Amino acid sequence: VNPHPFLVIDVKDSSGSTQSWRLEMDNLSELTEVGMTSQTLKPGDRVVVAGNPSRKNQQSLYMRRLDRPADGFLYEQVGNSPRIRHPR
Repeated sequence: VNPHPFLVIDVKDSSGSTQSWRLEMDNLSELTEVGMTSQTLKPGDRVVVAGNPSRKNQQSLYMRRLDRPADGFLYEQVGNSPRIRHPR
């Protein structure tokens, strides 16, 4: 979605039920400038996410950080700009 892309992830809660969360990222042009593509994150990737919860929508947040522990990928929103650390 222009100007901000969204990532939808499935999260298991403490009871084992799966919930879908909608994660808003920085604007598309800045993500492209730092090397994010439509192939950077793939279905099935396990991620750890931190961000600011939405005031209006449950299970929605503005993503500040995303780690993919399997390969060391890191996305961070730093100030007004995103940055990524590419996998090892």
